[in-house]
Formats: sequence, structure tokens, C-alpha cells
Amino acid sequence: MSFETDALPDVLDHLWTHLEAATQSAKPPFHLPALCTVDGDGLPRARIVVLRQASRRERRLVCHTDARAEKIDHLRQRPNAAWLFYDGPAKVQLRATGRVTVHTDDALADERWKASSLSSRRCYLAPRTPGRQADGPSPNLPPDVRGRVPTEPETQTGRRHFAVVSCVVERFDWLYLHHAGHRRAEFVWPDGTDTPTMQWLEP
Repeated sequence: MSFETDALPDVLDHLWTHLEAATQSAKPPFHLPALCTVDGDGLPRARIVVLRQASRRERRLVCHTDARAEKIDHLRQRPNAAWLFYDGPAKVQLRATGRVTVHTDDALADERWKASSLSSRRCYLAPRTPGRQADGPSPNLPPDVRGRVPTEPETQTGRRHFAVVSCVVERFDWLYLHHAGHRRAEFVWPDGTDTPTMQWLEP
């Protein structure tokens, strides 16, 4: 897939194709973006997440997290987030920003929980709140599921800790690093429209 095009609609199409591919396998670099939030003191916080879903039709990016995690509090107070993707082999950086909703007890959360593997669900069996001080190195997992994949019934107690972070993209900032000269462009979706404005930016 080449980003060497002068047509901005083609660039946008390539970006969504990259994002969609990153939800189907752990191999694409876009599979592990940084998700950035702002805490209660107004300070930026960033962490790596797994991109679980990307929908160009809905302009939606989705990741999963523990409902007790700090980022959930951040997003409930300030429901906006920034995502940073980087594909080294393709030399492409993508920054996405948008409005976030948190889902814990609705149809979307149920759907994403059912789509999660048992090994992924094991994370939500953590008995203690993520980020809490520990006495030493701690996997924060019940002893009986450490080192193995839990069964379906064993994962069900983790459902109450499962949350979905869903972001409707409002802006893409794309940077393509090239030896002959970098390229940069911006795609913005104004409120109430599904058609983005597109423009080239100086890299």
C-alpha cells in the first residue's frame, strides 16, 4: 500500500485500510497506538493500548480497558482523546483526535466482551485496582489463573471490570516521512457532517 499519491481522498482511504487491518492481526504497527488523555490536574497522560475496532463508516476507533483504570476517570471528566499511530516500515505517523464515550453496561460493551478472547478476558479478573500501590512485583491476577488461560465460566466475574472506549474521529493529522521530502495533510470532520475537509500541511 503506497502513500505516494497527490490525491488526498486516496490518502484517507489508505489510512482507514491501515487502521482496519490493524484490528485483524497483532502484526500491523497500527495495532498498538498510544492513547492520550488529560487527568484531573490538566496533565497529559499516555499509554499503549490495543486497537480493537476501526470503522470508517462510523469514523470510530475502539479499545478495551479496565473500568477501574485512571483513564476512565479522565475520559468521563474530559471526554476527548488523542491517538498516536506509527508505522515504521511505511514511515507513516497518524494522529487522531475525537470525542469519546465509555461503555460498561450496554449493548456495545456486551458485544465487545463476547468478541474478546479468553486470554484477553483474564486481565479483567484483577482483584485490585490497576495502578494501586503494590508491595512488590504483582501480576494482579487470582492465583488459580496465573500462567494459564481461564475457562469461559471463570472469566465471567471479570465482566463487571470491562470497559469499552469508543472514539468518534474528528481530525486526522497524517505525516509521511520520505527521503525526497516529507508529506503532511489534515482531515477534519466539522460538527454534523460526514464529509471531511482536506488540506495539505507543511511537514
